[in-house]
Amino acid sequence: MMGKGYLLNIIALYEFVCGSGKYDEPIELVYDDKIRFKYTQLQMAKVLYDQFTAPVDEGGSDLTPGIDCEVGKVFPWCVSVGGLGMKMIDKIHNTSYQTSYYRWLDWAKQNLVGGAKGSDGPYEWASIYYDRDIPYNMNGPKHQIPGNWFCCAYQYWPDDQNLARRLYAGAKKKFMVKEPDGSAHINFPPELGGGEDLVGFGAAAACAWEFGDFDTHAQLMTWANTRYQPTAKEGEFYYQFGLDEPWPRG
Repeated sequence: MMGKGYLLNIIALYEFVCGSGKYDEPIELVYDDKIRFKYTQLQMAKVLYDQFTAPVDEGGSDLTPGIDCEVGKVFPWCVSVGGLGMKMIDKIHNTSYQTSYYRWLDWAKQNLVGGAKGSDGPYEWASIYYDRDIPYNMNGPKHQIPGNWFCCAYQYWPDDQNLARRLYAGAKKKFMVKEPDGSAHINFPPELGGGEDLVGFGAAAACAWEFGDFDTHAQLMTWANTRYQPTAKEGEFYYQFGLDEPWPRG
């Protein structure tokens, strides 16, 4: 999934934004002098479709829990990236590859989030990954990573807004810290030592804006604009996040 799903998502977005059919032609993916692959973006989507709909993988492991991005380990964050790539391909080419993703999404709602009170309440836990070979669901207290919650919520949004909102609400409840000055930030849980999660912060801000939660977005941006070193330099704008890096990442 890390190879096919992420690449498909990027090149499908490229075609959608630029209008270029560049990746409708075969792309050569080079590992070394001997190992090379050629795919069009439609062929990549078809491979994902076949894997999503297959009953088992080549080793006989059940594929219902999804396609792994590390051997046997299914990260919902990554699976949803591939699902969005297929969604964009369907929009561009009038295909129906993303239908294969829905089987996994239905399974994920039953197995990769949980603990909610009632049918619409915020979730209390979310899995960082599911190992389908053991099997093992990594959803304990030490596995609750804010970035996983918020990023998954953002990626689920185009296909299941109820799922996304419940995950987002649970993440705010668990990880968002409000300060007396009206600002807010995102912290790791006590089981992971506390402290700020910068990935979680960025994803939380993206969710707040996308979901129309503008009060929360304003609280987060107040914190960012006070603490994360907003910098306008040489025609660019970025945050330095206190990391003191020669090539700022944000």
